[in-house]
Amino acid sequence: MNRLLPLAFLIVASAHASSQQGYVSGTVAAVAASGRGTPCGNLTLIVSRLGRELSIRADENGDYAPRLDIGEYALQRVLDEKHRELRIRQGQARDFVVTEGEVTRFDVLVEIPCPSEENSPTNESDDFTSHISFSLVRGSAGFTSPEPGGMMTDAPYTVLAFTEAGGNKHLVMTDAAGDYTAVLQPGHYCVSAYNVKTGDRIPLDPRQLKCVDVLVGKDVRLDIMLAKARRAGADPGP
Repeated sequence: MNRLLPLAFLIVASAHASSQQGYVSGTVAAVAASGRGTPCGNLTLIVSRLGRELSIRADENGDYAPRLDIGEYALQRVLDEKHRELRIRQGQARDFVVTEGEVTRFDVLVEIPCPSEENSPTNESDDFTSHISFSLVRGSAGFTSPEPGGMMTDAPYTVLAFTEAGGNKHLVMTDAAGDYTAVLQPGHYCVSAYNVKTGDRIPLDPRQLKCVDVLVGKDVRLDIMLAKARRAGADPGP
């Protein structure tokens, strides 16, 4: 009889350990400014608990419902199938609590578009898309004067690069008056400028806003201030 006690103890302990778990259920989606959501499939959520990270895998529809130990968790990052980190949408809740025997709802929003949309294979029937979403970014580029009180001068035929978080660059060139119009799909972009003849980078004025969020149906005005080198021997001023 005494030999059975350890086995009985192990059975009770195992049942108690398995009961200290709950579920977290949710969907990973990209949401446009209009509020329309697009589920993002096959992504991985990296969450942490008590200093230890673990992975939650979403299915092809963006849904997940793993069983986890009870406790407080924090969302750290979201990865695509190539283990590239995606930009989590601003305002996204990062913390959730798993309660014993309960299902906790925790949805995750990422910046549009979903990686599955960016990298989906195409064929001849897909060559002509019936609709795409984009907005216009307009503005003027000019050189700020290095002299105190100096006037700003136009920057004609200057190449502007709008770079996405993933590194893709969208190039546009200013016209003879330094004006430009960029047609961009929704996303977060940072701008840089280059000399059209040499390809060398032109530094931005320190006061220049360097990044912009492009939303569906909302055109953006972004003027670009470029730093102009001070003439040799010029008075640096106060």
